[in-house]
Amino acid sequence: MTESLEYPSHPFQPEVCSAIAKIPKGFCDLALEAVLSIETLQILERMSEWHIYTERILQQVGTPEEMTLLQTHEPQVDAQEAYRCLEVLMSSGRGNGIEKCLHYGLIVYCLEVFTQRKFSPELYWVVQDLPMALEQMEPKPIETDCLIWVSVVAAGTCKGSLYQKGESDHG
Repeated sequence: MTESLEYPSHPFQPEVCSAIAKIPKGFCDLALEAVLSIETLQILERMSEWHIYTERILQQVGTPEEMTLLQTHEPQVDAQEAYRCLEVLMSSGRGNGIEKCLHYGLIVYCLEVFTQRKFSPELYWVVQDLPMALEQMEPKPIETDCLIWVSVVAAGTCKGSLYQKGESDHG
């Protein structure tokens, strides 16, 4: 396991610019400030591509390549990578910021959207810390859009579905 996360610096490498161009504005704003690690950008890029391809398929304008990419998408990898990044942030003492909340949100999102997939049992337990992580935030204006997204995702878990699933499947 990598013990640290890599953060981009200006001028950004072309692959960083490409990833930033694919992610939604609130995340993009953070990325442009070099607040998000390369690893976080890669997760956001994959998830954004999944959304774009899903929308194109639903509109019946998707290509066979996009359909194949959707079928081979492994949200478990995204969730596990977000968990790994979260662990690194926590162990390095950087765990109080927006990136920590974002990783909790990404894990919850994967668990909620891809309920038919089997995820590592530990993920169902780690998401229980998301409300506490949000409470500890004192957001800067640039973090608002990202925190709104994480809060909406967190509100979905208040129904208890994830916690119940974690207990029934793995408890």
